[in-house]
Amino acid sequence: MTLTFNLALVAAKVRDEIVRAESPLGEILIRHRILRRVKPDAFLQFDAADPLVARFGLPAPRPAYGRLATIECNGRPAVDRLEIVRP
Repeated sequence: MTLTFNLALVAAKVRDEIVRAESPLGEILIRHRILRRVKPDAFLQFDAADPLVARFGLPAPRPAYGRLATIECNGRPAVDRLEIVRP
């Protein structure tokens, strides 16, 4: 997955962890106690036949749900995300 994160909003140590991508972004921000806010922009439903849902490799087709959101760090937009929950 490719993220475009505004790295200028975090300290060098946090930036390095984000770039290494060894942990989920949220986990990194929480660990470093970075004030963050997730602002949902849209809630989405994906048809069971959608290629994004197919990537989950479900035994039977099912719809999936997700959201588009902006994560703010210290009150400034840091990254836009698409998150899809595995059914």
